[in-house]
Amino acid sequence: MNVAEIIGLPIVNALNGQQLGKVTNIVMDQNLKHVKRIQLTKNRFVMLDDIVKCSESAVLIKNARAIQKSPVPQHPDTRQPKINKMPEIQSVESISHNWWVQVTNWD
Repeated sequence: MNVAEIIGLPIVNALNGQQLGKVTNIVMDQNLKHVKRIQLTKNRFVMLDDIVKCSESAVLIKNARAIQKSPVPQHPDTRQPKINKMPEIQSVESISHNWWVQVTNWD
């Protein structure tokens, strides 16, 4: 049986025949040579070691405890923090010659 053929098949508990979900995806290793786990509906997965048998009609697993919840992926916050730049402080020498203030609109 081809690995891709199990997508869409029900996951069945081998102990009591209860259907626990459907195969939605197959997660391979980086070299795409070995199956790491089988993804189910509702963000759950089954490791390859917990599968008892794959047939044309269902995937049998050891028990319901074999189903694990996938962790919610944490996306790093890639936004740069907003930094309010302070105006550059002029040196005392450059301020000292601008000591006068022009005043307009005398009332």
